[in-house]
Amino acid sequence: MDPGMRWAMRVGIEIVTAMMLGLGLGWFLDRRLGTFPWMILLFGFFGLAGGLVNLWRVLTGEMGRRDGH
Repeated sequence: MDPGMRWAMRVGIEIVTAMMLGLGLGWFLDRRLGTFPWMILLFGFFGLAGGLVNLWRVLTGEMGRRDGH
């Protein structure tokens, strides 16, 4: 498999996984606390933010390796 395709799949899977974990935790807390839809929105946002932070780390790590750092 092409390294670029492997990298793109990794990043996509990481973002989707972070979102799903955040939404799942928010859904669970909403069911337990009766706060629907607030926790699912809050933790969905946290999941998205976490996925984007992972993307940023991967991008900066990749760029540093290409520049020889």
